[in-house]
Amino acid sequence: MNQQTTILIVDDHDMIVKTLEAMLSVENYRLQRAENGFRALEMVQAETPDLVLLDLMMPGMTGFEVCTQLRARKETSQMPIIVLSALADRRALVSAMEAGADDFITKPVAGVELRARIRTMLRIRKQNVELQQLMLRRDLVTHMIIHDFRSPLALIAGAAESIGADSDLSTRSAANLARIQDGLSRLTGLVDQILLLGKSESGRLQANRVACDVSELVQSTVLGAGVTAARRSISILSTFPDGVVAEIDSDLVRRSLENLLSNALKYTPSGECVEVGGGLLAGPGSPLVFRVVDGGPGVPEALRESIFAPYFSSEANTPHQIGVGLGLPFCRMVAELHGGSIRVEPNALQGSVFTMTIPPVPLPVSELRRESEPFKPPVWAVALRRMQTFGPAAMDIGIDAALDEEPAGAGLAR
Repeated sequence: MNQQTTILIVDDHDMIVKTLEAMLSVENYRLQRAENGFRALEMVQAETPDLVLLDLMMPGMTGFEVCTQLRARKETSQMPIIVLSALADRRALVSAMEAGADDFITKPVAGVELRARIRTMLRIRKQNVELQQLMLRRDLVTHMIIHDFRSPLALIAGAAESIGADSDLSTRSAANLARIQDGLSRLTGLVDQILLLGKSESGRLQANRVACDVSELVQSTVLGAGVTAARRSISILSTFPDGVVAEIDSDLVRRSLENLLSNALKYTPSGECVEVGGGLLAGPGSPLVFRVVDGGPGVPEALRESIFAPYFSSEANTPHQIGVGLGLPFCRMVAELHGGSIRVEPNALQGSVFTMTIPPVPLPVSELRRESEPFKPPVWAVALRRMQTFGPAAMDIGIDAALDEEPAGAGLAR
């Protein structure tokens, strides 16, 4: 049995409400009414309708305000809202749409038009709900499949490790085994990235920021990419400074650097160099920057934002076709989880410069001035204390003198 569609009519004029109810009586709708904006919000909070017919000009709370509040709530952010108003000017229409309205009908309302607009809005809403359910099922199936990859990958890794322990392997077999292990490592990393991206999109992933030796993290990541770089006759130059410590999620940042290095090695020709640099912009407490410079063909300006989208691939007929899969989208996710950003710019000579910036962890208010730090009252406060102690004549010696000659025991209480 199909559930009856609920429509909430919000208008302070009883006659208009009755007219709208009469126009909609030919449809099998369940109609509710609210005489003002406050009552409408209460009713929507108790039961979310399928659609709202909202008058704009009401006392106490206007339709613009009601619309804005409904859109601010997660439960009603996608609910269809049709505004009704005698205001026929374009500014009212624009203001209503900016507040979150889906459609706008000028009073007096024609019954045929009203019913048609409502049917259209309800059809769009049904299609959106079906699409969201389809995407949810797709994501669930994808997550299950990707998660089930872990067991066979672990078996393959164990078998490869067992084969590698055999000292009688020929040079050719050892080389093939190394390629198997390299591909296995990349596939395992891809599975982990898909799972983490899924958690991020659902809002279940957060950056676990703890103090980390960032310099050591960068150096170990560069060493880890050394085998791939050597196989492609590419050198990696690290200019990242020593002694950099910052609060980051080291696991996520390490994966991001691995992705940036892998991407750089993929597009850099043999015999060229990849550079890894960055550091703290202005000493302790300032933003942390990672910079990877490759020697590849560069990224066209029109694609410098698109390449951070999942599964992006440039047109096949563009020079140096670019396909980045999930590596760069993962890097953007990590940067944004830290409250930062990532961008790509052209290198002055050749290639691209990928820069990821991570802002410092904001200090809580209680930590802005530690108790161990000596308290230094402002100049005006010291001068005022001196005037209270010695009288107005003390002001003649100037504030600087007051600072130097403040008597013992005359300090301000904290």
